[in-house]
Amino acid sequence: MGTDLNLIKIIQDAGPVVKFVLFLLFVFSVSSWAIIIVKLRYIRQAYRQSASFTEFFWESRDFSEAFAKAKQLQGSPIARMFRVAYSELKRLS
Repeated sequence: MGTDLNLIKIIQDAGPVVKFVLFLLFVFSVSSWAIIIVKLRYIRQAYRQSASFTEFFWESRDFSEAFAKAKQLQGSPIARMFRVAYSELKRLS
């Protein structure tokens, strides 16, 4: 506990520039962790939606049904790739 008090005392006795730098480091640290958490949520969502689409795709017999499902799963990179490929196939037909 003595170390905690010493650290607080050191910060209290620091000059304004040091306090400002510590504040900036704290703000950027919190911001970085917030970005990491948001990105992790996006990656998990993309993984779940891609797994859902892949399962639906292999069970489906009709590409138009798979395309409709792919339109619902906006966060899935696999579904997005299928939508682009299906649209291109329709355009060429």
